[in-house]
Amino acid sequence: MADNYQYRLFIKSNSILSDEKKKKIETYLKIQRKSRGGECGPLTAVADDTYCVAFKDQKAQQEVLERREHTVELSDGLLVFIVTDSPPTPSSPSNSFSADPAQNSASEERSIVQPNNDNNESNSTAVPNDLERRIVILGKTGSGKSSLANTLFGKDVCKPNHTPESGTQHCQAEKGTVNGKSIKLIDTPGFFDTVRSDKEMKDEILKCFIESAPGPHVFIIVLRVDKYTQQEKEIINKMTEYFSEDALKFTTVLFTYGDQLPKGTTIEEFVSKSKDLDELVKTCGGRCNVIDNRYWKTPQDGYRNNEFQVKELLNTVDRIIEENSGQPYTKDILQDLNTDIEKEQERIKAETPNLSQNEIEEKAKTVVQVNWAQKFLKATTEVLLKSFLSGGSYYY
Repeated sequence: MADNYQYRLFIKSNSILSDEKKKKIETYLKIQRKSRGGECGPLTAVADDTYCVAFKDQKAQQEVLERREHTVELSDGLLVFIVTDSPPTPSSPSNSFSADPAQNSASEERSIVQPNNDNNESNSTAVPNDLERRIVILGKTGSGKSSLANTLFGKDVCKPNHTPESGTQHCQAEKGTVNGKSIKLIDTPGFFDTVRSDKEMKDEILKCFIESAPGPHVFIIVLRVDKYTQQEKEIINKMTEYFSEDALKFTTVLFTYGDQLPKGTTIEEFVSKSKDLDELVKTCGGRCNVIDNRYWKTPQDGYRNNEFQVKELLNTVDRIIEENSGQPYTKDILQDLNTDIEKEQERIKAETPNLSQNEIEEKAKTVVQVNWAQKFLKATTEVLLKSFLSGGSYYY
C-alpha cells in the first residue's frame, strides 16, 4: 500500500466479497457523514472472509473502528460487516490466510446480504439510554415536521395540517422512548415562513426556549426529498443565517418523503447532485438522514424502511452528543430560563406539595412563560431567534 495510506483496519464479513461489493464498501468508507471515515485505499483480501483497507488519516481510521459494525445498502438488501484493528490469525482454518492479497481474491463469491430484521445494534453506547435527548425540529411549512414526530414515536402524537397555512400552529413537546433511548422532541411552527402576527410568533419561540431549556442536544433541519426550489433555498438560507458556528455543531439535516428517492439511490447520492443541498449538509457537519412518513413501513425493504432509518437518525443524534462531550447547546437566555423554571418549581412544590412532578413542571413553565413574555414586549421575532441560535443579547 502507498506510504500515505498507512492507517489500516480489517473488515470481517461472513463470506467472500465480489469486486462490486468491495467498491460499494470503499465508497461508503470514504463518505465521512455515513461511515465516519475519509480518504482510503482499495480493499484487499487477506483471508477468505477478511479484507484490509488503509486510511490516509488516523482520525478517520479511529472513527470507523469506534463504530465497529457497519451497514451498506445493496440493490438486493443490506450488507453488514465488522471492522477491527486486529489482522486475521494465520492458523485459523476458516481464514486460509496468505501474505499475498492477490492469492486470496481469486476465491468464489458467496452472498453476505443480511435482512434488516436482525436485532444487532450498531448504535453508539457512549450516550446513556436514559439521557433525555432534547431535539428541536426546524423547517419550512409542509416539510413533514409533525409527521416526523409520529414516525419516531410510532404513534400519532402530532396532528399534521395539510393546508397551505403552517401545519404546526403551536410549539409542541413530546416525550417518549425510541429504540430504548429517551427522547424529547420539540416540534416548532414554521418560524421562517409563516404569516402569523409578531406576538403569536414570539409566544411560540419563547415556548420553544422553555421546552428545550437548559438547551437542546440537537437541532434537526427538515427538508423534503424534492427539487430544491428557489423559494426553499431562500427560506433555508434565512434560517441558517441565524445559526452561529457553534449552533451548527449541534445540527443535522433530515429529509422526509423518502419514497421520492429514485430506487437504489441513497440520500447522500441525492444530496451530492445539488450544489446547494450539498453545501447545506456540509455546513451541518456533513450529517444527513432520510425517512418516509407514509410508505416506508415494511422492514424487509432494506434501506427504504423507517425501522432502519430511525436507527440511523438516532445514531446521528448520539454522534452529535458525543462530539459535543455530552453537553447541550446552551446560551445565557436558556440558562437563565432554566434557573427561573427550577425556582418556580420549588415555589409551587412548597405551596402545593400534593401535586405530581409533571403537574409542578407544567405549572412552572406556564408561569415563566407569562413572566418572560413581559421581557420580550419590545423585542422582535428576529432578535429572539438570534438570541436562541447565535447567542445575541436578549436584554431590552
